[in-house]
Amino acid sequence: MIFTRETPDLPTAADALPGREHRWFALSPRHQVLDAPVETDDMPEGHEVAIFGLGCFWGAEEVFWQVPGVWSTSVGYAGGHTPHPSYEEVCTGRTGHTEAVRIVFDPAVVSFGELVRVFFEVHDPTQGMRQGNDRGTQYRSAIYWTTPGQRHTAVAMTDLYGQVLAAKGFDPITTELRAADEITYYYAEDYHQQYLVKVPHGYRCHAKTGVAFPERARSIAEVGIDRPARYGKQLTSHLGRKFGGEWDEETGRGSITFGSGSATLLASEDLLRFELDSAATATGMLEDVLARHLARFVGDRDGAQSPQVAWVRAPK
Repeated sequence: MIFTRETPDLPTAADALPGREHRWFALSPRHQVLDAPVETDDMPEGHEVAIFGLGCFWGAEEVFWQVPGVWSTSVGYAGGHTPHPSYEEVCTGRTGHTEAVRIVFDPAVVSFGELVRVFFEVHDPTQGMRQGNDRGTQYRSAIYWTTPGQRHTAVAMTDLYGQVLAAKGFDPITTELRAADEITYYYAEDYHQQYLVKVPHGYRCHAKTGVAFPERARSIAEVGIDRPARYGKQLTSHLGRKFGGEWDEETGRGSITFGSGSATLLASEDLLRFELDSAATATGMLEDVLARHLARFVGDRDGAQSPQVAWVRAPK
């Protein structure tokens, strides 16, 4: 990789290199490791795309192509301004792009949360515009989500891991969190694709924190709404049919048992309280399920109410 020493700043769109209108190189049609194409505009039904920046993309891609459930990987440039940049242009720091890995995966085999866990554990998300000795805006940490569910998972897991790191004396997480539809992913030149297959003893940079992602987490939210017991019962009944759950009319208390966690619902005069205990990689997804269904039920019955669900999380 190319090393720089200065403290880098992201360029504005006006200051970024102009780039070019079209990609000027061809890519190999097949992945060097996985039985899949490198370019994945078309992918199997039900698969999802995840895009991560975690420093040098050579070693980062190698990590993810080994994860069961990953169908294809590629490396490229994302999050910046310059269209169709070259590797040399990205390394100047004047494109705004970070080196990124694009992952196509089967969520029935590996969850997005599990990919995020791997992402956090194989690099140091507190280092800003660098990873170890690699310095520059192109080495910044980033998650570009492609679905609303991915967004909730990324936000929740960043919050949880930040708490774990802070307790061990690390600086705050600097990972850039953005929607993928706000950026463009440009495939890197062909020689970068599956580079460490082509050059087995090539450069790898994983400036890890050495801190494991927590196994479980607890989330709490209190929602001020009219008739909280009604909605607590409706939510428990609806989700309970799929996952398992029950509501106690006398105590105004319900429980829902998910495959990766459990939720307790407590209704008072004007509050519905959620207490969620779950696998840490599933926290954001389950928070989203509860909040989304509550908003739907409240909207169906009383369009004037728009419940705001703010979660307070802690690793266990």
